[in-house]
Amino acid sequence: MPRNLDTDLLRAFIAVADTGGFTRAAGVLNCTQSAVSMQIKRLEGIIRSELVIRSNKGLRLTTIGEGVLDYARRIVLLNDQIVETVLDRRTNGVVRIGLMEDYATAVIPPLVKRFLAAYPNIYVEVHTGLSAHMRNQIGKQYDLVLAMEAAGGGSGELLRTERPVWARAPTMPADHDTVPVALYPRDCVFRDLMIESLEAAGRAWRIAYHSPSISAVQAAVKEGIALGVFKASTLPAPLRRLSPSDGFGEMPCVDIVLHRALRLKRSNPASLFADFLVGAMNPTAAVGSMPRHGHDGVFLFSPQEPGKGERPIP
Repeated sequence: MPRNLDTDLLRAFIAVADTGGFTRAAGVLNCTQSAVSMQIKRLEGIIRSELVIRSNKGLRLTTIGEGVLDYARRIVLLNDQIVETVLDRRTNGVVRIGLMEDYATAVIPPLVKRFLAAYPNIYVEVHTGLSAHMRNQIGKQYDLVLAMEAAGGGSGELLRTERPVWARAPTMPADHDTVPVALYPRDCVFRDLMIESLEAAGRAWRIAYHSPSISAVQAAVKEGIALGVFKASTLPAPLRRLSPSDGFGEMPCVDIVLHRALRLKRSNPASLFADFLVGAMNPTAAVGSMPRHGHDGVFLFSPQEPGKGERPIP
């Protein structure tokens, strides 16, 4: 018959080894010294070997005890990971995140898919807009904000660094006495970088198109109305990236950072999603497909579509 090891006995043994005594271990385990002593005796009975030697000089582990300690730590860790994983999958609730429109359509959807595979009872509500505006609503309208900031700003958790690039439609003429640009609103990092880049190159320019929507700016550039600036990782086809040889110098990189609302508990769905994003995002993150549209410009990601046993998303 196999001999099963009770994790409570292993925890008692680990506590004794870590604290160096039965009395201190009892304090850690919130029980009596006699209870700890009994648990160690039971464990030694199952293993049929002495694990701990007491003497006037204190307590020490036997050679077998030292070997068992390593296994005990691994068994307890695996036990806790199994329990935590099962409990996490039962976690339910909503994650409210604000982020840039191009990330909402090209970067985040495949990550949300992976996250929901692990936490099927959570749904993610994605709002898009300007980073500067969304940061002011952290803890109010949003649990998390994925923002674009000037490189080295030092705020938030750095997820990746992006290179802004000039781009134009393949059919648009390359030479312009006065460069037509598709401009973003004030408070957008790219707007300042565009103007600084043009003035540093001594290029005359004019506003040909203006929108807070990255998709709208992309559409205008694709039509050849103007030139635009986009993140290199999300530059849409068939736009052509411009280089210094085209008269457009490289712009400084920007940071993509994660901001969390204060006082989020570790078990909160937003904390779980934030930890996942920090671990999953890197410069080679996969590009996914467009999510379905919700009302008021909000993209909604849910484990299931309404009508399949899940309550509708409001």
